[in-house]
Amino acid sequence: MDDNQNQAAEAQLPETTLTGPEPDNGVQGATPPGDEVLVAFAEGTQVDTELLGQFQKTAREVGLSQGQAQKVADLYAGHVAGLARKFQEAQTVALNDYINTQNAELGARPGFKEDLALARKTLKEFGSEDLADVLRQTALGSHPALFDFMVKVGRALGEPGFKGGPGQSPEPPLHERIWGHQG
Repeated sequence: MDDNQNQAAEAQLPETTLTGPEPDNGVQGATPPGDEVLVAFAEGTQVDTELLGQFQKTAREVGLSQGQAQKVADLYAGHVAGLARKFQEAQTVALNDYINTQNAELGARPGFKEDLALARKTLKEFGSEDLADVLRQTALGSHPALFDFMVKVGRALGEPGFKGGPGQSPEPPLHERIWGHQG
């Protein structure tokens, strides 16, 4: 091949952003030995740095160009994002199924509507909006044990004679109960 043919063949090769000596594996545009293969990921992508290091080492060993390595990394990142999306969807379905099952069981109980009103009143009176959010987000508000607890607390606080309940006067301080009212 003469110099003109070599120059024409080299002009048709894709440019790489890598510099350095020609790799000895014969792959044009491949990463030269010792040069690092750098790949970029979308902002917010969590990267397993150990796996990334293994990938970069392997990409260097097989002589992938910077562009080829990026294509493989993009393929992997897209695959992982799809898996995460599918996992999230499956979790949402499972949580909704759990909530529906628990609510159906609770709803079949006799007196459920009254108990529900009492549990809600108890939460409103003694809980907070943050607690209500946690119960919704975790589906614990649909758990029968927690629901029963809220109903029992509501009943106990509403019973006459319950100390500290609504409408009850506080008990005199201990010193007055022991020594009597001095004043």
